[in-house]
Amino acid sequence: GQLPSQVAKSNVHKAALKELKKAEKMHAKLSAPDAVNPNELWALTLHDWSCEHEATLRKAFEIAEGLDKPVENVSVDNFVSSLEVHRAPISNENLQKIIMEHDKNREGVININDFFKGLKYLQKAFVISSYAPKPAKKEKGGKEKKSGKSASSLPICTMPSEQISIREDSGLPYYMIESYQPFTDTKRFNPDRPPIHPIENDTAWYIDEPEIIYTNINYCVKTGDLESLSLAFTQKVPVDVKDQFFKTPLMTACICGNYRVAKFLISLR
Repeated sequence: GQLPSQVAKSNVHKAALKELKKAEKMHAKLSAPDAVNPNELWALTLHDWSCEHEATLRKAFEIAEGLDKPVENVSVDNFVSSLEVHRAPISNENLQKIIMEHDKNREGVININDFFKGLKYLQKAFVISSYAPKPAKKEKGGKEKKSGKSASSLPICTMPSEQISIREDSGLPYYMIESYQPFTDTKRFNPDRPPIHPIENDTAWYIDEPEIIYTNINYCVKTGDLESLSLAFTQKVPVDVKDQFFKTPLMTACICGNYRVAKFLISLR
């Protein structure tokens, strides 16, 4: 029951949301009773077809002009005959519109590069060339680059290895904490409602202990894993432990907007 833009917004896909908003705006504009869509279906079909058969058409234009090399301009007659021979998906009426757009001065010549680009009869958003990788700009010959101040890239600050505190039990940094894993025999107990009392939950007598998994404390902050954080703090991990980027759990909670974890950390002073 949601529009695509609403789905994009709820998932924080900003680039997709921007494009969808444009599409919605265009749709609303063209849905007006007196609106005329400048990008007609036949024009879109012709553009796609011309791009698909570009190599064949360019060769046909060369032959029609009686040349054995790439041509840029062709006569209107040769342009029309070449499209007719290759069965272009366009009516005679619409073909005359294409000719008028490409030969406004009535010179009897059409630039085929403009024709393949499609910008003479379609808006920019509807032509394939708009989505092709752009070539790098060439420097003007003979001119030296102006020597000016260039902003140097800011390096990412990481903690020197000698400053990182290491845990004696695992040999890992203190910011790598043990992930809490529910230790309940799911064959005998409901996994959603395990026994709370330690005597009732006698799982340790029947199954092997799970292997310890270590994870970055700030990853637990991002995912809101309070169980793993509580386990770490009972194991004497400092509440203000810093990771390799000098970030404490509270800093990470604030950056991620995780109010629940921030409140939990502040309660631990």
